Amino acid sequence: MPSPFEQFPDPLLGVPWGELGAVRRAARIDGRWHVDVALGYPVAGLGEAYSRALSAQVGEALTLDLTFAPPAGSGVPGASHVLAVASGKGGVGKSTTAANLALALDRAGAKVGLLDADIYGPSQGVMLGVAQGKRPEVRDQRLFVPIKAHGIEAMSMSMLVTDKTPMVWRGPMASGALQQLIGQTAWGGLDYLVVDMPPGTGDIQLTLSQRARVSGAVIVTTPQDIALLDARSCSKCRFVSPCVRKRSTTSWISETPVASLILASASSYEAIFASWSSCIASTEVPTAGRREEEE
Repeated sequence: MPSPFEQFPDPLLGVPWGELGAVRRAARIDGRWHVDVALGYPVAGLGEAYSRALSAQVGEALTLDLTFAPPAGSGVPGASHVLAVASGKGGVGKSTTAANLALALDRAGAKVGLLDADIYGPSQGVMLGVAQGKRPEVRDQRLFVPIKAHGIEAMSMSMLVTDKTPMVWRGPMASGALQQLIGQTAWGGLDYLVVDMPPGTGDIQLTLSQRARVSGAVIVTTPQDIALLDARSCSKCRFVSPCVRKRSTTSWISETPVASLILASASSYEAIFASWSSCIASTEVPTAGRREEEE
């Protein structure tokens, strides 16, 4: 008979903890339950809420020890899991989403790195506030030491060249540069490596699919019909390569809102394009949500 703790549905995944193998130990000590649970996603800040929900499930107060135990993975050397952030078109907020995802995972208790795979238009150096001209150190004359910024490890072509250096390279050269960034960066035992992909499905996407086991992908779009059409195509092809269709376990769609018209009365907004719900209704990919802009 499963214990009430094993039957408890995970608040985030909706799967019972027993199926996840999350309950490591449950013992009644001095008339109070003490439950040791390890989950495969970052749990910083979730302990109190989960403890209340679990107490309500069993009908009595308890002590919950909640920890993060990342599942084993083999993304790239030094990183267990690779999360690709991609888009069908440029200018939809992909780099912003990648940076915010990396920072959010770090705040939630994971060890995170951010790789800027947009060789032609690297922007993560600016996103993370890395000073212009700051270069990564070189270890053993062959490995780049990623630059630390806001608690995460980061690597980008923008940290190797100046903002006045155009990357006028053919596909094989860009792919070679990405292979160097992947294989010659000394990532420090990361739980997640977030990869900011260039838009579209081309050489860089193929190189990543061949060199790394992608655990999940986030496709970023704006609500225009054409942008959403490209996002659908991007999510279905999983970076084109058949091996990614087998390896990449999960994809999500994330939408970046665009400007609205403020009516003369200044009491309401009129969306220029279709709403989030109507735009996304026809997709077959789970939605990660809508990134709200500040007022």
